[in-house]
Parts: sequence; C-alpha cells; structure tokens
Amino acid sequence: MGPSLLNAGAFAYTQYTYVLSSLGNDTLQFQYRQDPSYWGLDDIVVTQGSTGVPEPGTIGMLFGGLGLIVVGLRRRRA
Repeated sequence: MGPSLLNAGAFAYTQYTYVLSSLGNDTLQFQYRQDPSYWGLDDIVVTQGSTGVPEPGTIGMLFGGLGLIVVGLRRRRA
C-alpha cells in the first residue's frame, strides 16, 4: 500500500496520500505506538466517490423520453 514506517526514526513532515476503493462497509484502521522519538498522524480525510447510480429524476426523464419516442412511432404508423 504505502511506505513502511516500522521502526522509523525521526523525519520531517511528509504528506502521504492514498486512494483506496471500498464496497462501502470496510474498516479503516491505524496502529500507533508511543515512543520517545514519536511521529504523529493527523488530518485523516475520507470522502465518498461517485457510485455511478443515477438519481430518481434522471431515471424519470429517461422513461419519459422513451415514452415520447414510442408515442411518436405509433402516430407514424397510424
């Protein structure tokens, strides 16, 4: 996944960024150990990505458009 910080000595501030995918019910865990030459972990941000599921209004417009097409085709045949 990322760099191993096992037994890491002191180091300057470093920003690490990871992009992980999930099914929605996964657990994100961090392990921490307090040592004299400690390092900290802050500003954890978790955001929800796009799921690709259309909103109900979009589905309604799709069916409405398909309905108009069907009505137009039936009028042409008559």
